[in-house]
Amino acid sequence: MWGENDVSMPANGVVRIPPNRLLKLNQLLQRLLIVASSYLLLVIFSLGQPLLALLAVLLLTASSTLSLFSFLELLYSWATTALRADADGITDATGPVPGGLVRWDEISGITESIAHEEPVLLLNLYNPQAYLDRLPELKRSMLSGSVSVYGTPCVVAQSDVGIPIGEAQRRLEEARQRFVTASVGPTTTTIPTAPTAHWWTAVPPEERKAQPLRNGSSDR
Repeated sequence: MWGENDVSMPANGVVRIPPNRLLKLNQLLQRLLIVASSYLLLVIFSLGQPLLALLAVLLLTASSTLSLFSFLELLYSWATTALRADADGITDATGPVPGGLVRWDEISGITESIAHEEPVLLLNLYNPQAYLDRLPELKRSMLSGSVSVYGTPCVVAQSDVGIPIGEAQRRLEEARQRFVTASVGPTTTTIPTAPTAHWWTAVPPEERKAQPLRNGSSDR
């Protein structure tokens, strides 16, 4: 089921999780079947039943339009990603209202849950309201309802991604560990050392005053 929806991870570590192209293909095939059925009904009813023929024309028009939209969605899915994890955070392009970029410092965890017997991926946030406040008003109002149900406005359904939700969670967690650790970076502590005295003197060399060299006339 997931064969053609592989996750790509280039050398820079960016994770791209594709949309569910198989679902879009199934929708296209179902609508094309309705188109064929509508055309067959039109041929049958056009012989002596004009009212039914008109209904068949309307059904054919509607199904053809929906089929065209499904075809365009399928083509568009090959040029987009459902979820993208990079150095900035996770960009959510799923659902009717995509959540957009969720920064790493906003994410408290990535978990899996079940909603209406379907697995969902939850991007849990430290402060959901702060995330919503930076969104446009229309998008904010549409996503805020998920907070009372899931505790977060960032919810990704299984039907929107081309790999199992559990696999998507694992990939995103790996990206989170990689990018967050890289952004922090290793810390080094420099401990100052005191001047070291040598055996031939109790005064370290760097604290001794340099003596001027004698010129030739002074030795005489």
